[in-house]
Amino acid sequence: MFVHIYNLNGTTLSEKCVCEHLGQLTDCSFSPDGQYLVACDSNRKVILYKVPEFQ
Repeated sequence: MFVHIYNLNGTTLSEKCVCEHLGQLTDCSFSPDGQYLVACDSNRKVILYKVPEFQ
């Protein structure tokens, strides 16, 4: 399973990166300051990504 990250520029949507997960994504959220994205999957694995690198 993958988390796909997109950029939206006006009406143009373009894929920025793809982040791999072991199970189906069950939840994701950005931090209030927009610097981090946290995603969890059905295997109860939680991954914290740093924006804009998503690593």
